[in-house]
Parts: sequence; structure tokens; C-alpha cells
Amino acid sequence: MATRHGVSAAQVALAWVLSRPAVTSVVVGAKRPDQLADSAGAADLVLTAQDMADLDAVTDPGRSYPQWVWDFAGGGRVPA
Repeated sequence: MATRHGVSAAQVALAWVLSRPAVTSVVVGAKRPDQLADSAGAADLVLTAQDMADLDAVTDPGRSYPQWVWDFAGGGRVPA
């Protein structure tokens, strides 16, 4: 995706995080000025709807515990 947009992976990651409705800011862990400049480029990156869907799919954590256990058991204590 980064190659397709001609940007770094860090810019894609930051642009995706910034696009999340609950995120109002990000903390960038830049050690060098060039890293900070690269990260700032994320503000100009516009991800397509397909980009967003792809990133959402690969970052989906799935059902967390205990919800997956409840689903496995069919909504009760005894497995379905």
C-alpha cells in the first residue's frame, strides 16, 4: 500500500490511525529530524475506502475473551 501511494509504511500507519473516529491525535516516536518529517507527511496522505477496508481487515483483533467463549458455547454455559 505504501509503495502504491509512493509513501513510507509509517505514513500509511499514521494516516490510518488519524482516520479513526475516536482518535484526535497521535504521538510520534521520532528520534531524528528525517523521521519527524516523514511522519508529518501522513497528514497529506488520503487513503481510499478500499485502503481503509484492507487495513481494517488486517488489524481486526477478532472476538476478545470472554465474548468468543460465550459465542462458542452458544450463549450458555454448556457448549452447543
